[in-house]
Amino acid sequence: MPYKNPEDKKKWAKRNKERLDIKRKLWYSIHKQEMRLYNQKYQKKHKQKIKIQKAKYRLKNKGLYRLKYPIKEKARNFAHNHKQRRNKCEQCNSIKNLHFHHTNYKNNEGKTLCRKCHNLEHIKIKNFEGHLKSDFSEQEPKETHQI
Repeated sequence: MPYKNPEDKKKWAKRNKERLDIKRKLWYSIHKQEMRLYNQKYQKKHKQKIKIQKAKYRLKNKGLYRLKYPIKEKARNFAHNHKQRRNKCEQCNSIKNLHFHHTNYKNNEGKTLCRKCHNLEHIKIKNFEGHLKSDFSEQEPKETHQI
């Protein structure tokens, strides 16, 4: 649809947002592999350009994380600066790629884990939270309709 006035085009897009979203998702699901290959080629061809864009973004948004999550930032700095970490993973005893997993950010509590165990810990947490949500949704009373 050709629009002479850009405002008309914006209004039309607002009115048809759901329909457009469905069309976009459908198109992407059909062309997913093509888009993946295109993005890989683009990234190989424009490495320097992407590197500059990332650097500009970091400079522009420098310090936003600290402002948004001050408790997490403080806990991360504390764990890093005060050597709260141990010399090996507390689950598998690995000494490579050690991370500090915070269980409580306010009290700086946590444990030292290797990267693999740390990722598994976060997966467990996400799965547990998902089960909690589904458990609560099952417990809600269901309305019965009598005819």
